[in-house]
Amino acid sequence: RVMEYLSAGKQGGAFLIGLTATPWRPDETDIAAIFGDPLVSIDMVYGLQNGFLTNVDYRMYTSNINWDALRDPRHQGRTYSPKQLNRTLFIEEWDDAVVYALRDAWKEQPNPRAIVFCGTIDHALAMRDKINLLGFCKAAAIYSGAQGGAEPLNGFKRNLILSDFADGRINVICAVDIFNEGIDVPDVNILVFQRVTHSRRIFIQQLGRGLRIADDKSKVIVLDFVSDVRRFA
Repeated sequence: RVMEYLSAGKQGGAFLIGLTATPWRPDETDIAAIFGDPLVSIDMVYGLQNGFLTNVDYRMYTSNINWDALRDPRHQGRTYSPKQLNRTLFIEEWDDAVVYALRDAWKEQPNPRAIVFCGTIDHALAMRDKINLLGFCKAAAIYSGAQGGAEPLNGFKRNLILSDFADGRINVICAVDIFNEGIDVPDVNILVFQRVTHSRRIFIQQLGRGLRIADDKSKVIVLDFVSDVRRFA
């Protein structure tokens, strides 16, 4: 409606340019119908090949999940939603293994800084506590809303955690949904996937949190404990 009002892109109207980092639209909107076919397309592969993004050291840890077998037994033929899968897959023993793998990767990176993508608020809090218990770094959980007995995080508390993370006073962020986009911390050099998405768009956004180039950063180490390879498309 705004573009129609401004006659954007039309004779005598406002200049129109479209830019997007997420061409795979969750709302299934055809942006080409609005802006026309892309004149330039610079994807992640191009960015990696030309040095605009850092190298990726990708490590999968759970290639034995049978996704087709993960169906809700109460509904014949109905699969679990990502939220249900996140509550089902990540048990305490698995979380312990994740923390130990993170500790090992921590020793490989200069000035390590990590984001752990978690499935639920309770899961993020549990991962934060497990990481802090080992004592190799300082972790914090960041999320919006509240769940179970979790203390709500208002905007001030979230901004304080983000500030401490950017300044290095906090080394690891255990995040729930809130770090998929809109955050730029180039120093992040370790990512941990512990969240089922089934979404190529979300996966690319999360991976992008570690692809920024920075001084003394030669690569990002990705620890994938979900390995739902369908999202690689």
